[in-house]
Amino acid sequence: MALLGIATLSMVGHAQEAKQFTRNPISDIALIYQGNLSRPDWTVDQFIPYVTHTYADGSRSWLFQGFIFIEFATKEVAYINSLKNKRNAVKSDWEWLMGRVFEKNKALDALDKCIERQKATLGAPPFRHKVILCLPVPIKDQTNWGKVGSSRLNFTKESDQLKAVEWYMNELISRFKKGGYKNIDLEGFYWVEEDMMVVKEALLKQVSALVHKAGKHFYWSPYNFARGCGKWESAGFDFAYMQPNYVIKEKHDENYLSEAIVKAKNAGMALEFDFDQKLLLKPDQYIPRLSKAIDLYEQGRVFDDCALIYYDGGGTLMSIYEGVDPHYGKVDKKRYSAALDRLARHIVTRWSGRGSTQYAPCNPYDNQSNTPSVQPAPDKPKKTYDWRDPEYWHF
Repeated sequence: MALLGIATLSMVGHAQEAKQFTRNPISDIALIYQGNLSRPDWTVDQFIPYVTHTYADGSRSWLFQGFIFIEFATKEVAYINSLKNKRNAVKSDWEWLMGRVFEKNKALDALDKCIERQKATLGAPPFRHKVILCLPVPIKDQTNWGKVGSSRLNFTKESDQLKAVEWYMNELISRFKKGGYKNIDLEGFYWVEEDMMVVKEALLKQVSALVHKAGKHFYWSPYNFARGCGKWESAGFDFAYMQPNYVIKEKHDENYLSEAIVKAKNAGMALEFDFDQKLLLKPDQYIPRLSKAIDLYEQGRVFDDCALIYYDGGGTLMSIYEGVDPHYGKVDKKRYSAALDRLARHIVTRWSGRGSTQYAPCNPYDNQSNTPSVQPAPDKPKKTYDWRDPEYWHF
């Protein structure tokens, strides 16, 4: 409990300095869960609803400017982060995962080709699409990871942990250059751990130095109230995105999200916007939660002032676009149009250079029906959230 208290105090200290959201020239970035065989293949067609958005009236526009390729586990469920009671990934697991990122007609190659195909109808996008690739975590005390060159690495040594990360990062950079992609640039690297319980600030600073030496940016997305999240900047991250997890967790009410927005702002962080397959399973319950999240982000000026990443449960937008989900069956796309169109229009408005808006419908927020109103009833007691209450921890 003392450690959590220290982390919280650190956030408060940073709050006194910052009190403003982190911005990023890449204002909106989608999380692409890719690698493990349980994930989507991420083909050219599967990327369409992430690269572009089709509105209810049939018009279309470009959508996300950036994509984080993220993964936790390899084909044999070897973990590349420090989840307990799981087999730690060795070098061959890291190599397998890297191979998945660079598969022909999937992942990076498919994203590049998808953008190229959309240019035929939408014209050139008003921005360059950026990608951020995931760095595996060298698990402390792991002694059987493998070799770099002729040296067998022992992760009880911090220097060997760094050697493994540097080797992997350099391999990603090399293979990306060889990919010959026309439409995507390698922007930076993402740290897959969501707190600083295992990998501490000192090692992260050294990883950050490697990333910056390569001319890239360092990304992180801790869970809400994560240990160390207030130290994101001193640990060397360029962009840190707090995860509110409001839409996907029914126990979290509107006050929880409002307080998470304020907390992220006070810590000088950015935010995640999250939803998942519960939209498909229980649309009557979760579509209103999605709309409410947009309301609260509008009220908190998140869309005006804050960098955002988007979590869709690893393929929810894909399922809605295709009109079918392998687990939930047929999906009625029309049910989701109002909320997703509204979210897409915010993303389009946030482009630093909008270019032609020929394919995008008009902004809907100049009529009274779209004016958000989420003020609680006067007699509704305000619920507060305490970091010491395990009910509100997200792991």
